[in-house]
Amino acid sequence: MEDAGRLADLLDHHMWNEERKDLIHEVCKLAKRCLSIVGKERPTMREVVIELDRLTGLQNQSEVMSNPEQTESCITGNNTECSHHRKH
Repeated sequence: MEDAGRLADLLDHHMWNEERKDLIHEVCKLAKRCLSIVGKERPTMREVVIELDRLTGLQNQSEVMSNPEQTESCITGNNTECSHHRKH
């Protein structure tokens, strides 16, 4: 996809990887909607929050799938490094 190549050029190379590609693409699509010249095409702040929450959930789900050992230790409380993943 040509857009993905241009997007990868714009982002910090540490952010761009195959695991995050879809998530980054979705965030960029949301940002593009927010920047629409036509006001009726822009999402409300509520819609933005809902979409970002959905995307955050997808990322968390992806992290669980890619690292089940760390997820298990987070669930059991045996890993202090996962405290930043918990909602307060």
